[in-house]
Amino acid sequence: MVSRLTKSGLLGDVGGQKTLRTYWKNYFEKTDTLIWVVDATDRQRLEDCRNELAGLLVEEVRLYCYRFRLC
Repeated sequence: MVSRLTKSGLLGDVGGQKTLRTYWKNYFEKTDTLIWVVDATDRQRLEDCRNELAGLLVEEVRLYCYRFRLC
């Protein structure tokens, strides 16, 4: 992970390689903003990127519901 402290908080890049994806959830705790960058010219990976983001968002909603007993 590459990280840098800015005036507004900590900025990090966890990378998108498949081998690193299992570790993403470790970095999202206490995260207020996620900037998801996709190389739109790499058409072969667009579907993969879409699925990964959807999976992360579903997991986040599930954890939020569990944390606040909403589900």
